[in-house]
Amino acid sequence: TRNRLLFMAKHRAPLQAWGYTLGRMTLTMLSWSLRPKWREMLPHRDAMWQGLRDFFRRRWGMRLA
Repeated sequence: TRNRLLFMAKHRAPLQAWGYTLGRMTLTMLSWSLRPKWREMLPHRDAMWQGLRDFFRRRWGMRLA
């Protein structure tokens, strides 16, 4: 997640690409949160959420536990 956003920022992706990417990430996290089918994906959802927060806070490096 964070690396995808960093790649987009580095290559100055158009606004449409940002909207699509952030929208897909949001839908994925909502699906992993709400649908019982994806219950085992909760740790991945948490990692994705942390990647988004780290990107917008400009925090790089190893992920904290």
